[in-house]
Amino acid sequence: DLRMSRGLGDVYKRQVQERVETALRHYDMLLQWKLERVAVNEMRKHVGWYVSGMRGAAQLRASINLVEDPNEAKDMLRAFAESAE
Repeated sequence: DLRMSRGLGDVYKRQVQERVETALRHYDMLLQWKLERVAVNEMRKHVGWYVSGMRGAAQLRASINLVEDPNEAKDMLRAFAESAE
């Protein structure tokens, strides 16, 4: 892939990592200020914005929308960042 040979793959991976780190901080802040159930429900919407336009975003959103445990959702976000190409 031509983009990857020009170093854009590294830029993409860094962008994914930065967005996921921001989403994780956002998740932690919501958990501090709101009931866990409310924070999980709100982050389902916000995760969609954080990963919008990224490869695998639809699958991540579909999976996260089924999760009730915030730690499991955060693990899914971390795995998404690690799998970025």
